[in-house]
Amino acid sequence: MDTAPSLRTRLSLLARIRLHNDNADWVEFLDMYYAMIVGWCRARNFAAQEADLQDLVQDVLVKLFQAMKTFQYDRATGRFRGWLRTVTESVCNDVWRERRSCREVCATDGEPSDPLGTAEARADLEVRLAKAFDLELLQIAQTRVRLRVTPKNW
Repeated sequence: MDTAPSLRTRLSLLARIRLHNDNADWVEFLDMYYAMIVGWCRARNFAAQEADLQDLVQDVLVKLFQAMKTFQYDRATGRFRGWLRTVTESVCNDVWRERRSCREVCATDGEPSDPLGTAEARADLEVRLAKAFDLELLQIAQTRVRLRVTPKNW
């Protein structure tokens, strides 16, 4: 076989996950497969930020958690890693379709995909940020003055 024995999927681990759903078994499973799942998600190259990638991996793990409850491994149908990759690809495709659908809905409704896409929105944000900054400075100044004067004078 092309993989080292320590990297082969152990049927006993898959059975324990399916039958007992023990945290220690999932930790062992993730020790073996987490980096592989991350690599497959990263290869899809649509998770622009690390946080997006981690969200995608989490979606894959949720799907695996659900699928493992009824999973029956049969070597004759292929390797476990092939199934695992298929699940990962399926989740990636679902997330990609969901994002594409959301962008299409926004485009057909005439809404800008960027909430700051208009000059009015940018100007409103600048005013709100300036007010929030001024309020924060006022609160800091009040705290400093309160520490320097007696409660009676405050």
